[in-house]
Amino acid sequence: MKKNLLYLLLLTGLGALLTVAACKKDDDKNTTPNNNNNNNNSNNNNNTAVDPAITPGAAGSVVFSYSGAQVTYATVRAKDGKIWLQQNLGAARVATSATDASAYGDLYQWGRWADGHQVRTPAPAVKSPSTLSANNPSGLPSGGSADYISGWWSSGVSSDKWTASAPGSVTATNGYDPCKALGTGWHMPSDAEWTAVVDEEGITNNSTAFSSNLKIPTGGWRLTNSASISSAGSSSWYWSSTATSAGVAKGVWIQAGSVQKSYGDTRAYGTSVRCVKD
Repeated sequence: MKKNLLYLLLLTGLGALLTVAACKKDDDKNTTPNNNNNNNNSNNNNNTAVDPAITPGAAGSVVFSYSGAQVTYATVRAKDGKIWLQQNLGAARVATSATDASAYGDLYQWGRWADGHQVRTPAPAVKSPSTLSANNPSGLPSGGSADYISGWWSSGVSSDKWTASAPGSVTATNGYDPCKALGTGWHMPSDAEWTAVVDEEGITNNSTAFSSNLKIPTGGWRLTNSASISSAGSSSWYWSSTATSAGVAKGVWIQAGSVQKSYGDTRAYGTSVRCVKD
């Protein structure tokens, strides 16, 4: 009887050891982060999102759906303590230089979402604001029109928002934030968040914007009266979620020799987008 009991205990113990070893192997495989920033881009096949450590400059990744495909983007812990995308929405990768065209990404009008207007090339067709209500994002044609509207939200007010829960929930005063596609906590940076990260990262021009943890390239912007792109390779402009009166909103304009924080201009301009996580 004792022999049988001892034999049973040995078999039970061996089975438990094998189970623990197998679980550890699976855990090691599933939790090892990829800390190579340049590999955590939209061409990466890694399907595991990893938040950066709390140290400024720590790398991470986020997996989400963009333009009908699953992509993996690089994220980084900036010096303001928050997690930021390290590449622009629509960009193929993290910038390898300030003038890396593969890192420029898409260009969004303020308050508008990924409905096709944001595509950098080929340029969307220009459409007169008389065709649609100039201050009504819900007035866009159904089916994700790629039309670029020159008078977009031209009579907006300071109470306008970019926080609708879904494209189908937009109203005349509230657009859908494209950063929501990244998941819970992700959003378009406010003017205050942009100001804080620019100050903390010591961004004073194009050079320091690229050398910062955000790796900001000179993507330029799309004009309001045509589908043409201006200043690519020499300046960059990023919207914030903060609106002001008379169809104006705030952003950050980074140039060769200076940075203009809380920069206000017409919402019909198409600018690059960076997302931040709460």
